[in-house]
Amino acid sequence: MTVEARILQLEQKVDILISLLQYERKAWITPEETAQELGYNVTPNRDFTRKLAILRRRGDLTKYIPGRPYKYDKAEVRQLADDVREGKKQLP
Repeated sequence: MTVEARILQLEQKVDILISLLQYERKAWITPEETAQELGYNVTPNRDFTRKLAILRRRGDLTKYIPGRPYKYDKAEVRQLADDVREGKKQLP
């Protein structure tokens, strides 16, 4: 195998890995991105994280990865944001 062919093969593998990482990134979002989706102000003192905790306790946000920081399911967050806009649910 020539060097050029090997480089091309490695570039294709890197492109596949990047696309997989972007998919993973899109499926789960950070608390800051979640707050922005829901219309909360993202501040340095992180007050919005308390509001997200309330939403978890109420059962409005059920799909998340616990940890530091939490990761939230993007589809569920968007559905909740749509419900809030339509007046079906209220945010704290």
